[in-house]
Amino acid sequence: MKITHTIGLVLIGMLIFNTALRAQHTARFQESLAKYRMKYVPVEATSQKPKYSVSQDLDRVLDTLMQRPRVIHCFVVQGYSVGIHRGKDKAEAFNIRKQLHQRFPKLPISFVYHNTWYRLRIGYFKREADCKKLLAQLKPDFPKAYIWPLF
Repeated sequence: MKITHTIGLVLIGMLIFNTALRAQHTARFQESLAKYRMKYVPVEATSQKPKYSVSQDLDRVLDTLMQRPRVIHCFVVQGYSVGIHRGKDKAEAFNIRKQLHQRFPKLPISFVYHNTWYRLRIGYFKREADCKKLLAQLKPDFPKAYIWPLF
């Protein structure tokens, strides 16, 4: 018991001595650092309109970004086809396929059944401009037709 009591007193003494030394050490630094602080000079309000508008410039940039062709998931587009039909009715899908084959016998027609949906796509084009020509021909008969990028 005496040993633990003695050790405790020694530790408390060392703590008090260390605190006193630290206080003496920091007491030497009395230099003011105010001369190094930045000075704030208020700017007077002017009646002039700003030369540039951030919101208008930002809107313009965002609009141009939306008009650029997008790359989905960083894949390179290999070509394009025209999507004609998406639906669950098998008879309707086969009927549309028959119409397309009669009208465009030389173009390949993709007929896909996936998760209870029938999808019809026609053509395979390297350039989007060629695909848009076919889309323009198909729009009167198939108003929901769309361009489908091939990856």
